Amino acid sequence: MAEVTDTKDCAEREQRSQTVAAAAKRLAAEIAATLAALDRLEDGRYGVCVDCGGDVGHARLLAQPAAARCLSCQISYERAGVPGAS
Repeated sequence: MAEVTDTKDCAEREQRSQTVAAAAKRLAAEIAATLAALDRLEDGRYGVCVDCGGDVGHARLLAQPAAARCLSCQISYERAGVPGAS
């Protein structure tokens, strides 16, 4: 007897799989950003924008402790269409 598959069940499994993969990718990027921030902290470069060398800003670092760029440079970086730039 042939197995009957429900397309809704298959679609749900695929969607769940894609969601888990996206979450894992986001977490890996967050870990990498955190490790990079720790390296900058150790080197005395924490809070210094990696693009312009300006101040990242205390409020920005409170909101996003791993921020590597000042707000202006981050906006330019994201507008350039860099994957995962958020």
